[in-house]
Amino acid sequence: MDYYKQNYMVKLFKILGNANRLQILQLLEQNQNKPLTVNDLVDRLNISQGTVSSHLAKMRQIGIIKAKQSGLNMFYSIKDKNALKFTQMVE
Repeated sequence: MDYYKQNYMVKLFKILGNANRLQILQLLEQNQNKPLTVNDLVDRLNISQGTVSSHLAKMRQIGIIKAKQSGLNMFYSIKDKNALKFTQMVE
């Protein structure tokens, strides 16, 4: 495994090692046909908007998810479908 892939895997495991981020990824997976906003995730996870936004930023930073702005809302969806393999392994 080359350095780039190895570094990505380390970052991915760190991201998925947090229960809230894992739940966010699972919710985005369940709603692949309809990207979710921060408010959608806040309502479903029962955690603060700031916490959700922080988790989303970390997930975007390594490329697991992507965001698209529409009006005042930012819609989040999965960018790296390979990350889903890890969530499916634990189901």
